[in-house]
Amino acid sequence: MSQANGHGDPGVIVSHPGRNPNLRRVMHEYGVSLFGVVYIIIGVVVALTNGYSIHSLGELLSFLLAMFLWPLVLLGVNLHVAV
Repeated sequence: MSQANGHGDPGVIVSHPGRNPNLRRVMHEYGVSLFGVVYIIIGVVVALTNGYSIHSLGELLSFLLAMFLWPLVLLGVNLHVAV
């Protein structure tokens, strides 16, 4: 009888401590990359620190534009939408 993982139970998968073994599978399954996650996080921070909020529909649209087009916000482009 062979042991697949050296821990006595061939059905147990041992992962590295501190790592989520399903995270890579989920990210791949939904097409999410680390770059995309970091880009969105930076976009949220840039939008919030430049006065974009989400209190009304126009502000929500402005916030979403600023979040995805944050390099333009850093260059001084005003993305506020009037609805």
